[in-house]
Amino acid sequence: MRWCSCSGTIAERAATASTLSKPAFQQAIKAIIVPSRSTPLNPRKLLHSKWTAVNPRNKEKHFLVTGIVDPEPPGSPVVSVELEAVHSKRVRVMPWRELTDATQWKRGWG
Repeated sequence: MRWCSCSGTIAERAATASTLSKPAFQQAIKAIIVPSRSTPLNPRKLLHSKWTAVNPRNKEKHFLVTGIVDPEPPGSPVVSVELEAVHSKRVRVMPWRELTDATQWKRGWG
């Protein structure tokens, strides 16, 4: 599991957090240790996975990976996937690594 790099030592942050109210304390604790994405993405296993757009456009919020674009030449790494909007059935092709951007996408339909 990877952890974020935070400024200040844990002892300094804990000392500051101990003087806070309970909600502020809980928020400070979350800021100390923030785990990254639990499982790394494997582009070959993305088929039929579900995704939610953080900032939906045209009422398109929920998406399903309907295809993996075969790379040229065969055997080279996967670069793109096909995403189908559940609401409009519109399909778009995008680099699969964009799905790792938490400011744009969330796993599942939440």
